[in-house]
Amino acid sequence: MRKALEGSSDSLLWISVIRLKLRKRVEALKLLENFHPDIIVTDIKMPRMDGIDLLKAIKEDHPHIEVIMLTGHGDLDLAIESLKNDAADFITKPVDDVCLNSRLSG
Repeated sequence: MRKALEGSSDSLLWISVIRLKLRKRVEALKLLENFHPDIIVTDIKMPRMDGIDLLKAIKEDHPHIEVIMLTGHGDLDLAIESLKNDAADFITKPVDDVCLNSRLSG
């Protein structure tokens, strides 16, 4: 992620980017009580939490935060469900740095 942002425009300087390994959706939401990122990039399929449920919870409590969903499955149904729940974007893995940079810069 850091590599994708190196050549970004000044408008991205205010974006908070953090990579965390959280075990539960509750941990992620608790973190948002004190940390206020502009964008969250999350995987849809995770060992102990569902990315779609996380997206819904983030948007319910923090509608201003943009959420980009990642998937290694390229499932059209997941993409549609993500976008219906107000995800900013849906990107398939492996993530191309140029593609991610383009999506982050709007």
